[in-house]
Amino acid sequence: MNEHDFIFVPHSSARLRSKETADQHKKLFKAGNPAGAARLLKNHPHLEAFTASLFNFLEQKLVSIEEQLSFKKQEIFNVYSDTEPTAEEMAGKVFWNKEY
Repeated sequence: MNEHDFIFVPHSSARLRSKETADQHKKLFKAGNPAGAARLLKNHPHLEAFTASLFNFLEQKLVSIEEQLSFKKQEIFNVYSDTEPTAEEMAGKVFWNKEY
């Protein structure tokens, strides 16, 4: 994965219970002032909103998972045959697939 795999569209993710605050927040975003909208939320600590730290945490987890998976060897757990496989053929396998 790289930065081109993600397209971020800024949006308001706050749960604003006050109509006045919600309208003011929306106005700031529409006016092209996301910093002002963020300051508005920061000055109202009772509001519930996603913050950059949450998204940074999720990004770090995804990068970590990607690194772990990139070193894993692909394992095949299926046996494909028209007849029931023997115990030797099923060694290390989990599923028997028979095509009809």
